[in-house]
Amino acid sequence: MDDAYEETIHLACDARAVRSARNFVASTLRRRGWSAGDVERAQLAVSELVANAVVHARTEATMHVRIDESVRLEVVDGAPDLHPRLRQSDPRRAGGLGLHLIAAVAASWGVERTSAAKSVWCVVEPAAPVRRAAFPEPHAGGPHRPGPGRPRPDLSYS
Repeated sequence: MDDAYEETIHLACDARAVRSARNFVASTLRRRGWSAGDVERAQLAVSELVANAVVHARTEATMHVRIDESVRLEVVDGAPDLHPRLRQSDPRRAGGLGLHLIAAVAASWGVERTSAAKSVWCVVEPAAPVRRAAFPEPHAGGPHRPGPGRPRPDLSYS
């Protein structure tokens, strides 16, 4: 039986996108029993993924979250020609270390492209197994908690 939980949200191309993504990931993982430290690591990773989409791609983004034993965070933007890569650290330059942060907190990460979009993803594993005794069903009426068998609403954070 697959106990995975998946959610998708749409993010505007503005400074609020990072906060929206962080808050969404934190509340989703906390509801599923993740520890505070593991939630913080996932928040750090998603902050970098979304910030890169906002700053470099300059397009709206879609964030996919898949939770099972780990959490897979994926941000899809509309700039397939941009090639994220690890840069050499330069103390004279601000920024450029986002992928190093992702690599430090994630078990794996990568980039996938199509002709119209780019997906940057990472997998964050909890430090200890998450207690899976009783995951409450998502609240049916909430803006990003569809009930079982109900279609997911088109969410936009603008």
